[in-house]
Amino acid sequence: RGGVDIFAMAHVVVVVNANGNHWVPVVIDMHAKTLTYMDSLAAAEANEPVPTSAKETMGHLLRYLDDEHRARHNTSLPDEWSRGTAMRGGTVDTCEQQKNNNDCGVFTAMVMHSLAVRGNVRGYLAEDAPQMRMRMFADLSAIAKGDVLDGQEGVELVELDSETGANEGAADSAPSGAGAREGRCSR
Repeated sequence: RGGVDIFAMAHVVVVVNANGNHWVPVVIDMHAKTLTYMDSLAAAEANEPVPTSAKETMGHLLRYLDDEHRARHNTSLPDEWSRGTAMRGGTVDTCEQQKNNNDCGVFTAMVMHSLAVRGNVRGYLAEDAPQMRMRMFADLSAIAKGDVLDGQEGVELVELDSETGANEGAADSAPSGAGAREGRCSR
């Protein structure tokens, strides 16, 4: 918990290890009050709007959010988080699907990369996985050197406050263009 109020953030990504062998990012959108289970290896035959395993995971995360909201704001989680559309995902329509059993970590990292660099989940395609690996390496190397990323002109890279974790003075998000391709991924 530290000194960070997660409800002041735009997004929180929780990485889930499903069945001990598969990484799935869950994107929590604090403004829209939604949780999206972005399974890149979702069962194509799933007939439910949100599969049971995804609902269970997101149910645990909602309980965590409620506990955190009570601890930070002395009230229960607002009702908007409980509406039927607050939990979504876990199906092939939620995001691009990997073409093998090896790329779930890359897809998970790409969701986090897209949120960090562009402020939302941008489209990416399964066949781009090798390029995703190279792009993430290049971006992380540039950040480590203090360089500005492509499409990030005017966005100041700042250090986080060591006590609060706050990113004071940084721009909210990058420009939406940045050469991103539209894909099948939802928010």
